[in-house]
Amino acid sequence: MGGNLSFTADADSIAEPGKKSVLCEGIDGADADKLFMAFNKFVRDGKTASGKESNFAVTDKDGGVQAIHQYDIPAAFGGGSWKMGYFYKFDAPARRLEVSSFHTEAQLDANTPGAKGTFVVHADPVRIEFWNELNEVRSAGPVLKGMMEHMLRKFSVTAEVKTDQPSIGAPDEKSVLSDPITDGDVTIADYFDKIKAVLVDEHGATELPDGTVIEDRSGIQELFSDAKSFAKHTYNTEERYTKVYEYGDDESLSVVRSITTMRLHADPFRVEMWNTTQPGRVATETELKFAKPFIEKVLKFMQEEM
Repeated sequence: MGGNLSFTADADSIAEPGKKSVLCEGIDGADADKLFMAFNKFVRDGKTASGKESNFAVTDKDGGVQAIHQYDIPAAFGGGSWKMGYFYKFDAPARRLEVSSFHTEAQLDANTPGAKGTFVVHADPVRIEFWNELNEVRSAGPVLKGMMEHMLRKFSVTAEVKTDQPSIGAPDEKSVLSDPITDGDVTIADYFDKIKAVLVDEHGATELPDGTVIEDRSGIQELFSDAKSFAKHTYNTEERYTKVYEYGDDESLSVVRSITTMRLHADPFRVEMWNTTQPGRVATETELKFAKPFIEKVLKFMQEEM
């Protein structure tokens, strides 16, 4: 069972005709209902932990299962910790599992997931499909704080950086915001040039002729998971902001998953950052790379422990 599985990205959805899904076929000898039960037990038994957490907990909540993952952030990236989580909702009659992803503690507290993934187990023949619905959610948590602090300390800036602060340009929104910058060897005029130099010289990024910078962030991402991560940095020096287009593990830079905006403010000089996920249904190679190992682990768990 599951020895020769076939996975296809952007396949025609069985559950929702006219839409796209990742489709897993070739599950010979499996019972659809038992397979769905294996998904349930796999999650409840805490098998979704990555092994890189400093703390991990699984609890029953609101008719589903919540898994909380907490990671330590290295001192080089500001220190502290990052808490995120998943809420798993099982619909046994439909053999449908919905997985809401909360990428920050603020999203957890507000119950506003950044994305919702869906697995459906089909019978006759037994197949599994998966897709992800990305929600437009703004975040300003400890990971962004760590990124900002990492750069500021490179420039000997001691200003404190705070998460979830009212945005200077839109007070109803939240941002990561530095205190006024009064020391260090950087100015508002050369800030972006110095960031580019760090990205290229120390992070191994590539600057293109138009000034855009392409960055492989996999080294940072591997602190929390095994996934790769790629980004494209664009700069508007006249209006003093940069946008970082983030593509997850899509090395072709085809589908934008989120955009991080950094804006510089004058009088006093401060740095502001926030991230916004891009909405829409996706079933690309990125989803396949998530669904494939997850499904394979569930099938192995089913064979060995059920």
